[in-house]
Amino acid sequence: MKRTRVFSFITCLTLALCGTAFAEIADIEKNGDWYYIYNERGSRYKTMSVASVGELKGHSSTFFIGKNGDWYYFFDDKGSRFMTKSVTEIGTIKSVSNKGFTSKNNGFIYTWDKKGKRTGTRPAK
Repeated sequence: MKRTRVFSFITCLTLALCGTAFAEIADIEKNGDWYYIYNERGSRYKTMSVASVGELKGHSSTFFIGKNGDWYYFFDDKGSRFMTKSVTEIGTIKSVSNKGFTSKNNGFIYTWDKKGKRTGTRPAK
């Protein structure tokens, strides 16, 4: 009986901790010098400075992109920067989805996965 209670407590604690560790981005709101990141329940779970993110270019539920000067910064759902790419390489960000993003550069539309690998190219119209 004692083991069952301990096991139940550990299971509940593990589920509670994992539930907060894997938040999905539902919204990012700019307020002055801060970005507030909200989860699917509408709770703010992360605050980041505009100086560290730059201008928000788009987000999905798993990552978001900021532009700071000549650089794009890519952040995961926890707010950790996982990649930096130059504006000259990417061009202009058109849209962001859970699987990646699209950009326009030098008369072409490029499709990228969220790890920064270019997966497709087509002429822009």
